[in-house]
Amino acid sequence: MTQGLQAWDGSGRMLVDIGDYSMRYVGTFQFTVTTGVRQWWVPYAAFRDTGWIAIYLNERASRYFSIIPGNGGFTLRNLISNQAYSYALTFEVYTYA
Repeated sequence: MTQGLQAWDGSGRMLVDIGDYSMRYVGTFQFTVTTGVRQWWVPYAAFRDTGWIAIYLNERASRYFSIIPGNGGFTLRNLISNQAYSYALTFEVYTYA
């Protein structure tokens, strides 16, 4: 059975295609972004800059943030010019090979 992840933007352009990789669900966690900050380091001890992906589940967050993988966590960056409001984001973490 084929496994993986494919994602498209609002215009129908494919952004991610890792359909030829096996993915494993690692866990779910929350992180609270703070008002007046544009970038956060989100610690997740096992996270690596290759072979790992974090996906945020909050509807409004999908329009405002990007995730940049790193070792031991990831950088969460606010994509809009004004400051983010304070609220909790829920993430799912996966590993793939």
